[in-house]
Amino acid sequence: TQPRLQDMIILAILVTFFAFPVIMSLLPAVVGQVLKGDAATLSWLMMSSGAGALVGTMFVAPLTQATRRTGLVLGGIIGWIGLWLILFSETSWLPLSLLSLFFVSIGIPAVLTTTMGLVQVLAPLDMRARLMSLFFTLSFGMQPIASLLAGYSADAWTTPVAIRVNGLLLLVGAVLFLAVRPALRRWEANAPQVAPVAAVDAV
Repeated sequence: TQPRLQDMIILAILVTFFAFPVIMSLLPAVVGQVLKGDAATLSWLMMSSGAGALVGTMFVAPLTQATRRTGLVLGGIIGWIGLWLILFSETSWLPLSLLSLFFVSIGIPAVLTTTMGLVQVLAPLDMRARLMSLFFTLSFGMQPIASLLAGYSADAWTTPVAIRVNGLLLLVGAVLFLAVRPALRRWEANAPQVAPVAAVDAV
């Protein structure tokens, strides 16, 4: 097995399970219960999220993929998402909510595009299709379950508390994962891959 493949899948699961439900499911509740807004308020939040995702895809993701300590940077971005989710859960002022959601959405595509690309690069050729299927099933396939759990937790604890819990779990999950996977902290995805070259030469 390839430990870094496992790491990439787990990091993607963290983001899709704890960050996606806030944007995909809980924003209408935030507008109604916290911001006391209307459809226009929701459209502003969605615009902020979309702008963050665009910036994250065009600028942050390429920087993440070009960095040396890829695993450490990915863990840091997930912690960043968690911190901004916590701030988002604490505010009832629309401008700060927009700013928080913008920075949350910057990190999500950076993590997902990087992990997705690395799974394809690291996977053996004869296993690539199966591993990508597993990646999508375990990450994006968790969205319905994550949204359901987020909805139930928001109903039981209030929406801000549910968002705060998701942010804390992201932050703690990133820190713990980097702590128990020291090789991931030191891993350089762009380092020369000696073993595959040697294998090709041997053939």
